[in-house]
Amino acid sequence: MLNIPSINVNTKWLHNGITVAEGNSQSNGFNQLNNPHGMCIDDNQVIYVADFRNHRIMERKKGAPSDRIVAGGNDAGNRND
Repeated sequence: MLNIPSINVNTKWLHNGITVAEGNSQSNGFNQLNNPHGMCIDDNQVIYVADFRNHRIMERKKGAPSDRIVAGGNDAGNRND
């Protein structure tokens, strides 16, 4: 079970962030999302994003050089490949 922390209204953010998804077009590349519909951060600071139109769940580990697909990515449906 994932614990989703509450973000305090007085939370301050650093000004020097990193881009983990980029561009302004729809794509299925590892650095592109197509209609993301949800995000969750676990206790290890791993970010999971539901990439809706690409039918996949993307994972970004803190300090990792790139994302990886952890579920889906084979089009819509219940395929096992």
